[in-house]
Amino acid sequence: MNIIQIHDTDLAGRNFNGYDLQEGLNARDISCKLIVKQKISHDDNVLELRNRKFVEEQLMILEDSLSVSHLFPPYYDLITELDEFQKADIVHYHMIHHFLLGLNDLPDIMGKKKSVFTIHDPWILTGHCVYPLECTKWRTGCKECTYLDKHFALNKDNSGVLWKLKEQVFRGLDIDIVVSCEWFRKYILESPITKDIKRIHVIPFGIKTEIFEECQKVEARNKLSIALDKKVIGFRLSDDMIKGCQYIWGMLDNIDNRDNLVLLCIGAGTVPEWILEKYQIIQIGWTNDQEKIIHFHTACDIFLMPSLCESFGVMAIEAMAAESVVICFSDTVLEEITDAPDCGVAVKYGDSADLGRKVVELIDNDEELCRRGRRGRGEMRVREDRKWSNATRRHLCAMRLCTQLRLCPWSGEVMYT
Repeated sequence: MNIIQIHDTDLAGRNFNGYDLQEGLNARDISCKLIVKQKISHDDNVLELRNRKFVEEQLMILEDSLSVSHLFPPYYDLITELDEFQKADIVHYHMIHHFLLGLNDLPDIMGKKKSVFTIHDPWILTGHCVYPLECTKWRTGCKECTYLDKHFALNKDNSGVLWKLKEQVFRGLDIDIVVSCEWFRKYILESPITKDIKRIHVIPFGIKTEIFEECQKVEARNKLSIALDKKVIGFRLSDDMIKGCQYIWGMLDNIDNRDNLVLLCIGAGTVPEWILEKYQIIQIGWTNDQEKIIHFHTACDIFLMPSLCESFGVMAIEAMAAESVVICFSDTVLEEITDAPDCGVAVKYGDSADLGRKVVELIDNDEELCRRGRRGRGEMRVREDRKWSNATRRHLCAMRLCTQLRLCPWSGEVMYT
């Protein structure tokens, strides 16, 4: 079986964008290539498309002037002309809305080959935005959009037109859809755009739990020059309001500074000046280095993930595998992912004060902090749906089903139909 995957890059988000999956499939002697716009790794199984950055930028300017999105990405012909695409039995698509394929390209390109589409966020279900949050207009056509400034922003309200186009495109697609959790599967079933797609596979993103267990807190703290007697609060630094750093700033504004507290952040956002002056903070920056990511999580006692919306939340299970206690907002998928309230902690949605109360409660209670951390790591060890090997196997099963192969229900072996 020859499989190709399509995404915009390889190492960023490697455990859910297809890079680690192609490694796992090739290790099972299944030929798999990853096609990307930007290659960072040196992996021979990753193929970089010819650079069309200038053309891409001009077409994005055109889309902005017309107040539309994802109609004119210039990579369709580069993908379909590849020998690897021509020889593929299955094509697995990931985040095509990183200006990789246009909506009008999908019926043709997905009609050429058996296609699996991992939907990473709700963009495909809306007129233009990535996360609708409290807005429910995605259920009825996204008419009269009141959030045109949300990513992907529109200058004029063409949201309803784009929603209708998506409905027409998906109505005729014969594809398998992969989502990461039941919460997201409900979105797919409830959307008029995707409600007629019958083959939906729920495959949680797995992680290699053993790589987190190989790193000890002493080693991680030494790498980052953090004393062992400090309490370390980690989080992803992002200026995207969806990721919720504004609630962390609000929390920090309302708790007493403590000499034993260290803030550790990973990502490419901006820290307010007053926090830099008040707290000891270490910024790792954006990185694709797996070792640095492991050290980051292992050094933390608490990992804050106050996202307003997530479709899964890989960093949460990475933190749990590293024995860090995750605090998230209730009424999000993270509450389920972190096994709150047994392992993770879910606080009131969008409430900085409640977030701060729980942080203070945990950093003042070593026994509770240790208990939750160990329980979280224990969950990652035993949960089959969180193991990377199981995620790889389930993806392979979905692809075989896509090509009309079947697995024996009692042995798990492949049987042809």
